[in-house]
Amino acid sequence: MRIERTPLPGIGIRYNFTTESGQEIGVICHVSGNREIVVYETDDTDKVRCTTPLGIEEAHHLSDLLRNVVTADQVAKLTDSVNGVNVTRIEIDERSPFAGQFLNPAELADRTGASVIAVIRGGEVMADPAVKLRVGDRVVAAGKGKPITKLTAVLTGDE
Repeated sequence: MRIERTPLPGIGIRYNFTTESGQEIGVICHVSGNREIVVYETDDTDKVRCTTPLGIEEAHHLSDLLRNVVTADQVAKLTDSVNGVNVTRIEIDERSPFAGQFLNPAELADRTGASVIAVIRGGEVMADPAVKLRVGDRVVAAGKGKPITKLTAVLTGDE
């Protein structure tokens, strides 16, 4: 995707891009820290269809929401191996010592050498894997062979 950056003297910076569907969108980053989302007319990108001002806190929350959606989409599309790093999904069943327990990704990474990326619950991908695990959850993790094997053993109770 191509993003155009345009300085707006005394106002801030405008970033414009075109979506896959052909809609021109802009974000104006005001020097005050506020943001403004701009939607342009599809048949004339010089005309503004609508704008939505966002305060600093609103912009941060929207950014977090968009980042989580992108992360969730990326996790859902992961393949089993990328450049020598294995990606696996480990199902939590009733035998798991982690069923009903909070997951601590940093502690597990130190203990096993594998990184927990996300937790899939039902059809929802939780990009923040520090959650209380339930039976049926799938933990998405990445690492080399032995660390993945060790993490699988730890999470399934086969250690």
